[in-house]
Amino acid sequence: MATAAEVKVGRLLVRPNRDAQLEEAWVELREDRLVVKRRDFVHEDIMANYEMAEERTVLVERDATGLGVSIQGGCDFKSPVKVYRVVPNSRAAMTGQIHEGDVILDVNGSPLWGKTHEEAADVLKNAGTFVTLHVAKLQPREAEEPGPMETGPEQDLWLAFTEVPLQMASVTRYHKGTSVLK
Repeated sequence: MATAAEVKVGRLLVRPNRDAQLEEAWVELREDRLVVKRRDFVHEDIMANYEMAEERTVLVERDATGLGVSIQGGCDFKSPVKVYRVVPNSRAAMTGQIHEGDVILDVNGSPLWGKTHEEAADVLKNAGTFVTLHVAKLQPREAEEPGPMETGPEQDLWLAFTEVPLQMASVTRYHKGTSVLK
């Protein structure tokens, strides 16, 4: 058993849901839990090529028709969550501060980085009557010599996908090309 200071780490392939493709992940075996992290490609790509500009926090009051924004993107599309459309005469439109193409960084303090489109939509739907949106424009970085990007579990490019108490964790292994469990 691992000591309190010892954490075993490794790479593996996971399928986040039944319909998804296999993707690389990190697994951390801790004394009390198993943590699976998936790579945040969206954050890595954005931070390598773009910088945030015109960051602002906007308070929108939801009415019977909603906030008045539709979104696009999410980590399942390898794109940040962005405002796709602002409905004319909606609460969001009336603020004059939310525009098509804005990246939604967080909703009521809950970050959208690493969220799928569906997860981001759920965060927005369940945000309550008064919704605080932290949004920004993306601006291309000045051209410079690209350097190598370090990646690994120590970097902020891996987001916790799931954490399971160790007593409830089980790992299965399939023989490649068969349906046989090992």
